[in-house]
Amino acid sequence: MLLLAGGLVNRVYGQESEGNWADPINLSRSGSAAVPQLVIDGRGVSHVFWQDQAVDSYIYTQGTPEAWTAPAQIELPFGTRSTFPDLEPDNPTPLFIPFLYTDPRGFIHAFWIDDEDSLFYSRAPLDQITDFAAWNQPEQLAGAVTDLSAAVDNRGNLHLSYINKQGIENNPAGVYHRRLDPETFAWTNPSLLYRSAYLQDLPIEQANIQLATGSQGESSTIFIGWDNRAEEKVFIARSPDGGISWSEPAIVDQRQSEDGLSGVGPSNILIASRDGGVLLIWVAGHGFDICSQYYQWSTDDGLSWTEPRVMLEEFTSCPQGNEYLGPANDLMLFSTSLQDQSYLLAWDGGRWSDPQPRELNRFIHPDTFRSVEFGCHQMGVQDESRLQMVGCGLGSEGQSADIWATSRFIGEIPDWFPPKAAWTEPL
Repeated sequence: MLLLAGGLVNRVYGQESEGNWADPINLSRSGSAAVPQLVIDGRGVSHVFWQDQAVDSYIYTQGTPEAWTAPAQIELPFGTRSTFPDLEPDNPTPLFIPFLYTDPRGFIHAFWIDDEDSLFYSRAPLDQITDFAAWNQPEQLAGAVTDLSAAVDNRGNLHLSYINKQGIENNPAGVYHRRLDPETFAWTNPSLLYRSAYLQDLPIEQANIQLATGSQGESSTIFIGWDNRAEEKVFIARSPDGGISWSEPAIVDQRQSEDGLSGVGPSNILIASRDGGVLLIWVAGHGFDICSQYYQWSTDDGLSWTEPRVMLEEFTSCPQGNEYLGPANDLMLFSTSLQDQSYLLAWDGGRWSDPQPRELNRFIHPDTFRSVEFGCHQMGVQDESRLQMVGCGLGSEGQSADIWATSRFIGEIPDWFPPKAAWTEPL
């Protein structure tokens, strides 16, 4: 059995086979849980936070597929009354949804956007997550933010990118970058990478920014991509020196004069990197095509790129969402949603696997033997060999919302790219 801080809970997954999800286990057991957040640290430990309406607080557990700690009600910088001295007793505790990241030095970093669109940041040692005093005083990093993305580079620096919509003289609407020094925990001043009045008052549902870190040798390369929906363009900027200097923003794709009126404008750019390879994915409708998913690949840390190519040509619908799950057994693993179905995809540096249905949208409750609808999924790669997933389980009567967890083996390259069948010579 595995011992974890906070006490051991003897909850072991059911039988699991290659490519199949293990029997889900109920992490919350409260009936009032929602909005799960998953982050996996460098040791392969999963940290799960969720909101519980019954106790007006965040609940936390950590674990591996073998065991989880008992869920604990905790106070967090993004879920506390202490920073709101004027809050009336009858008012609920402000519970903001965090963007969570971990680093190799053993810290968890949290960003959140409050109800006034201000961006805040705090951190704590991983082994002191449940101690509110271990979190540093929240720092306000920006004043009017619609979306953000962050990542840790190979030197331990935490990089942050965000879209500011404020549009004032000293803080114009645009795309910004900041870096946190791992020794001093001091943030650099905001660097304005791209300025556009079209980003003023940008609706949250149209905001998209992506940050990824790469490396060649000891250098750290930073990539930031974003959408400008009003201009129907997607952009990328590159820093070869860990965020000190930046290239001019480059247009990855834009509408063309020959594109049909019903074609989808380039949008939803995603950036993923591993071992000097960088992948761009986005959607667009060019020519007579209404919507396709495109990609470009770089093998030299973004210095040169392949020509844009269409992927998932067997599907006629527009992808509803893409997510990079992480590196896995010499592959890069992705999730995509198409035709109201979720799929897993693997990239080996030269080709895409056939999409595998993600499945597990429903399962049978082990205690009530009723159907549970499984949604609001959060996924991540654990130790490059296993895919961890948490989500909300809703009973068939629409009640008893709980947080459930499951995992599956990712498999090796032949599991994603099986050899083609060889035909014998005709007799």
